[in-house]
Amino acid sequence: MTRRNFVESAFVMISLLSAPAVAQTAFESGPQETPTELDVIVVTGSKTPGVDLSRSGVGASILTADELRAARIDSVSDITRALPNLNTQRLGQVGGLFLTVRGIASNPFVVNRVAVYVDDVPYRELNELLLEDLERVEFLRGPQSALYGLNPEAGAIVISSARPGNEFEGFLGGGYKNFSTSGGVWSGRATISGPITDRIAGRLTVAGTTGDAFTRNLGASDGREGEVHEFATRGRLSFNVTDRFIADLTVGYERLSAPGVFEQEYLPVDRELYNDLYADIFNGGVRVGRNELFQDAAKSTREENVNGALRLRYGFDAFEVVAVTAYRKENDRGEGAEFDLAGLPLFRGADQDKERFFSQELRAASSSDSNIKWLIGLTYFDESDTQQLATQNLAVGESGLTPASDQTRDGRDVAIFGQAILPLRNDIRLTLGGRYEWARRSSLQREQIFNLPTGVLITPAVDLETNFEQFLPKAAIEFDLGEQWLLYASASRGWLPGGFNLSAVSPDIAKGLVQFDSESLWSYEVGAKVQSQDGRMRASAASFWIEAANWQEFSIATTPTGAAASTTVITSDADVRSRGVEAEVSWSPADSFDLALAGAYIDSEYVRYVFGPGTDFSGNRPAFAPEFEIKARGEWRFAEGFAARTSFSLQGDTPLNPENTVVQDTYALVDAGVSWTRGPITTTLFAENLTDEAYFSGLAFDNFAFGRDGVRYAPVGAPRAIGIEVEARW
Repeated sequence: MTRRNFVESAFVMISLLSAPAVAQTAFESGPQETPTELDVIVVTGSKTPGVDLSRSGVGASILTADELRAARIDSVSDITRALPNLNTQRLGQVGGLFLTVRGIASNPFVVNRVAVYVDDVPYRELNELLLEDLERVEFLRGPQSALYGLNPEAGAIVISSARPGNEFEGFLGGGYKNFSTSGGVWSGRATISGPITDRIAGRLTVAGTTGDAFTRNLGASDGREGEVHEFATRGRLSFNVTDRFIADLTVGYERLSAPGVFEQEYLPVDRELYNDLYADIFNGGVRVGRNELFQDAAKSTREENVNGALRLRYGFDAFEVVAVTAYRKENDRGEGAEFDLAGLPLFRGADQDKERFFSQELRAASSSDSNIKWLIGLTYFDESDTQQLATQNLAVGESGLTPASDQTRDGRDVAIFGQAILPLRNDIRLTLGGRYEWARRSSLQREQIFNLPTGVLITPAVDLETNFEQFLPKAAIEFDLGEQWLLYASASRGWLPGGFNLSAVSPDIAKGLVQFDSESLWSYEVGAKVQSQDGRMRASAASFWIEAANWQEFSIATTPTGAAASTTVITSDADVRSRGVEAEVSWSPADSFDLALAGAYIDSEYVRYVFGPGTDFSGNRPAFAPEFEIKARGEWRFAEGFAARTSFSLQGDTPLNPENTVVQDTYALVDAGVSWTRGPITTTLFAENLTDEAYFSGLAFDNFAFGRDGVRYAPVGAPRAIGIEVEARW
């Protein structure tokens, strides 16, 4: 695809267009009635009052409270199923969550390239803990460095929960679902919200799930095959101090306990070959089936997260000022790392991770009726990560886990950012923006020796600190073609600072893997948006071209036979190019029927990627960049109180490793549900992954102990689940 064809392709796609659905303003609260028209409503994702994302030059999608509730969305991966050109990969059922936008993937152990805000609390690392009281989700594609404090290199997801209002309301719900490959999971949630005084309102939510994991470990030495228990609570106080001054205080606690499940779970891609190799030799004659593994290490995962945020907003006549202070602390521990991925009592590993995040963001923005829309912001972000590895080499008779010393990594980022939307004429607007960021990275670890079954690894002595800085410009132009049409073009830059590896590696390669460089990304986009005169249809399409230099990639060094010669390391030895087209359509042909359809084609490749002598992945497709995707969802309210809903997601061939030796074939996921509402009570029967599609959801690796045994191993996706939910609202 040439650059000229890249520009022209957006206009070829216009007939397939779509646009964001509706959303509500930042300070409204409470459930909204399902609209019969797609009203034009200003949203908060732009961070600039008065800017309507459906009429601005950025690829954006929005899910309202009604849409989130209808799609039964209460987790981050649920959100990705409903949003176009956004894909998910993860390390296991309870492992980290990593996002891919327009072929730009976020790999494990590299910071997510998509910024995620939950009630103004920035998340650089994601997990699958519960989200409650969702009111709105906004997804902006492409670099958004001029709008957000946390540098969103490939996109931004802004998640907003309900703000307590001036009327008492409540929610009580529960449900059960059963997996086709294991047992079931119970879930429950309760919310109470309402005024405390004339100017103070509060909201409290408690939610949780408990039940079986959808993967089963048949060989665990402690007999625990796998369970997952989650709990979350969130409290929010809203103060309408004056008509101009509003304050929100939010605190939350989340906990995950998964006995029998390790955060990184790798199952054989070719089960027949795996069973032929290991069933009789190591696994006691047991042949694993779908979503089953046979590993002797006793496994468990525990995660705790405490967070809080204070948001202050003061509205002047000509502009508003918003200050957000956020704090988050996470403690995670996982036990049960395996080297042989079978029942051989060879090795067991554990990882304890303590993270702390503090952020302060100050923004000033023009009023909603200002002729020139502008925003300027200042942000400070401080993070600290302390890790401790523990190993047990059963091959030499070690009786228990032996902890290593702490490994510490600290980061500090300061940035000033902003943009202005300038009306050149009544029908033409120019956006200019930018960001200057300064980042400090430091790491500390002492040299240690690990006697693993595959050989000796060391952690190199590291006591390093360095600074990085970069200016990130942005420019866009918009053309109004009448009241229904908008054309736009934009160019923007994203960036990730470099850093240091805290890894155990083979002594002969240790010095070469200590530091990695900064990553720089340019994104170019042209697009069009349209809406019908009656407001029932919106559509958008875009063509994009992305070039990334010094791509930060996750890797594991290996011996000539393929056995692991390191723990995880980050390198910056690659350049990536991604280009393609995307389109969305939202349509309400009747008051009783809503339809959304989206599609994308992505051509992505490593322009350069040489990882060690004789290892050249140049020309390959980056791991977890699908060739295409199609997503659709619909709702039909066919009788009073009755509704039927379905969603469909088709993902094209997707490489599961940089070598492109493992490719997840094209697969489709179908969800469906039927609900009945009578008074305040709604009952829903649902099916997730209705066709019981088997697929792999994360990066694939060779056997860590035996190397290239002919079998690759990868995390698996959830099987079919059928269940029921009952909820009451008042």
